[in-house]
Amino acid sequence: MKQRKFPKLIITGCNGLIGSILSPKLINLYEILGIDLIKSTLIPSVEFNTTSNYKNLKSIFKGFDVVIDLAAHSSVKTPWDMVASNNIQSTYNVIKAASESGIKRVIFASSNHVTGMYEKDYPYNNIVSGNYPKENKIPYITTSMPIRPDSPYGIGKSTGEAIAKYFSEKFNISIICLRIGTVNLKNKPIDSEGTSAIRSFATLLTHDDLIQLIKKSINAPTNVKYEIFYGVSNNKWRFWNIKDSEIKIGYIPNENAEKWR
Repeated sequence: MKQRKFPKLIITGCNGLIGSILSPKLINLYEILGIDLIKSTLIPSVEFNTTSNYKNLKSIFKGFDVVIDLAAHSSVKTPWDMVASNNIQSTYNVIKAASESGIKRVIFASSNHVTGMYEKDYPYNNIVSGNYPKENKIPYITTSMPIRPDSPYGIGKSTGEAIAKYFSEKFNISIICLRIGTVNLKNKPIDSEGTSAIRSFATLLTHDDLIQLIKKSINAPTNVKYEIFYGVSNNKWRFWNIKDSEIKIGYIPNENAEKWR
């Protein structure tokens, strides 16, 4: 299947954790413009609040090919009123503006917290606590399984996936939703907000694998219209299915969190 080649890229929320990891790695490959509340020191950017009038976003998006939408309060502890007024509104504005301005593809930063309540069940509860089951084969959580958000933040991200589905089908725009695993600046399993070091041996997404996933999503085949993929490295105790992303966009993670044991 033919791949699209998109040279012009928008990154919303470019100053956040993931944006700060991606920007230096993508700046030499694409013409990039960042959008955030404060200008980026890493890439050309503009100051703009994505929760404000989406029509102003349309003018910024004109002439670009792909939007990577990272704009949100990213803490899993974000309260509902902020999720509703900021995260969901921002996602709606970005995708609506993209669909009306000629953007060819949106990559929406969703979250593994859309299905976080599965981790209350066996064997996932054992894995995230380090009490590893004896079974050699773990039943993977797939994107076709019902959502089970574990927080208001997770509810917001699942709503974002629904917004993406609507605009993709209504306006025939390609949107890839990435349920991103554990990403941190130290790039290894550590204790961090909402994530224990033990859990992240299963859920870690390393920087190199994140960058690969984003690149594969940018250049996904032309028949990719709406997809949801888990973003995780090839960890021994990984419990999210990534076979679909291998088949559909060629994502094959190279790293395994076990190297930090």
